[in-house]
Amino acid sequence: MQQSPGGIACSADCRARIDNMAALVASATAEQKPPARADYRPVLLMLLLGVTFVGLLTRPYALGLFCLVFGLLSLIYRLIQNWRAKKQHTA
Repeated sequence: MQQSPGGIACSADCRARIDNMAALVASATAEQKPPARADYRPVLLMLLLGVTFVGLLTRPYALGLFCLVFGLLSLIYRLIQNWRAKKQHTA
């Protein structure tokens, strides 16, 4: 039995494997990114859509206008998300 920083090994060969595995785990742990902060954009989008819907209730064809505004805002939001993901992926 041999004591290793990665655990207890039965032989020198096993100890080398355990040390290698411990180094891989340490490397992977060091490369992890910190958790992302909370994203407030979806909340703001829903708030904007709610205000838009209430504002359009007094107008004729309100449902059609709301659907148009909702669709356009959703499209713009998704395009921005895709652009940021591509920018982050290439960086």
